[in-house]
Amino acid sequence: MRSEKPKGILKIALQRHAENYPLHAGLIGLMTWVENERISTCCVGYDRAGLLFQYNPKFTAEIKLSELEGVIHHEINHVLLGHLDSKGPHENPTAMMLAEEITVNEWVAEPLPGRPILLSDFPKLKPNEDTLTRYELLKKEDLSSYEHLLKEPHFLVPLEGQDADFARALLKSEIAVILSGPQSEALNDLLRQVWGDQSAGLSRQVLRDKKRGTVNWISVLRHFVGSLNAPAYCATRPSRRLPELLGLVPGRLNRPGKISLMAVIDTSGSIDEFELAAIARELNSLKNVAEMLIVECDADVKRTYRFQGGIENVLGGGGTDFRPALEKEFLGKHRPDLVVYFTDGYGAAPKHAPAVPVVWCLSANGRKPATWGRVIKMAKLVGDPVWANI
Repeated sequence: MRSEKPKGILKIALQRHAENYPLHAGLIGLMTWVENERISTCCVGYDRAGLLFQYNPKFTAEIKLSELEGVIHHEINHVLLGHLDSKGPHENPTAMMLAEEITVNEWVAEPLPGRPILLSDFPKLKPNEDTLTRYELLKKEDLSSYEHLLKEPHFLVPLEGQDADFARALLKSEIAVILSGPQSEALNDLLRQVWGDQSAGLSRQVLRDKKRGTVNWISVLRHFVGSLNAPAYCATRPSRRLPELLGLVPGRLNRPGKISLMAVIDTSGSIDEFELAAIARELNSLKNVAEMLIVECDADVKRTYRFQGGIENVLGGGGTDFRPALEKEFLGKHRPDLVVYFTDGYGAAPKHAPAVPVVWCLSANGRKPATWGRVIKMAKLVGDPVWANI
């Protein structure tokens, strides 16, 4: 019969970590914690319901509590920095392993057991570099003295296909929360490189498209809709996996129903009939997940109506002012979860971002009208809009 001591110590360390890093609480709640005597320390990977954290009970019971907190932070950083998806084969697996360990440990404030691999061990590496930059530098070095470390997995990825994709989708909703919180800007920069500027990152297809310089705008919009529909967390609801940490690790609450999406059309002449048709076509694909309100606006709001499947004969033709549709009173009246503004971007915008997230969908020669908000740009080809992420 297994001793309860390692599990109890682990829960104390988790409690302390959740207190010190409250933004990590959602990630901790996603993890399944499993004893595994076949590994010598700890490792993390994907599980069918989220994340899998495996730990050697003897190792957990013997190290100092502060060191166990460091190990938990270490493994969470592997997840945050995208190392679960950095699978090989790599030209130099030793260099990749070292790059990952150095980058993870750079952001661990707690002590680590044994002799951890630290940035100070490699004077040629600079602070705050990403994992791949360090890998390119390390693979040129003689790393034969570190090859024995490859025998011990520091993380694992046991799943592929739909199970892994589902686990990643859960994970990305947590990255959004972490990116929104106060922490080192250098660390946030690294996380944005891995997950994208806005939150948990886009789907794999969107990320591939981004590297080519183009992305279907509906993929980005679905990402926002999906993140708004992601499960919420409640501190007074116990976590299914860690009910003993009620008040520290929140429980999950599913959000039933559709989100409220406000699509604002710049009717000053910025959006042509081809683009209006494309907008209507793509909004139709979101009808199952969003209730949509169309707002026609040039210098003033001309009319509002529930989206029924088409956008035509819009009212307007005057100047352009983005402020009326984004005023606090107007947004308070309609209570959208997300605003998507279709325009060329030439007009007066509010100085400060509204409380509601805003996506600026710009026409071919458009410009970003404000310092805030997500931007998607559309480039017109043969009368049919193709949207590019900028």
